[in-house]
Amino acid sequence: MCLSCVGILAGTGLDKPNPASQSVSAEAALERGLAIFICESGELVDKSMGFANGLANQPSVAY
Repeated sequence: MCLSCVGILAGTGLDKPNPASQSVSAEAALERGLAIFICESGELVDKSMGFANGLANQPSVAY
């Protein structure tokens, strides 16, 4: 699985390969803090919504 397959939305320009950049595996991206989680493409919506709901349930103001 490559990083471009994980959480990069088509049509944003970020789904296109950049010849000046290096490929990074999903595992390496996770280890380097470039990704929050990795999953199969069929699980992406459920996993993303779970993450978003977790954020939404947190306090909206920092003290």
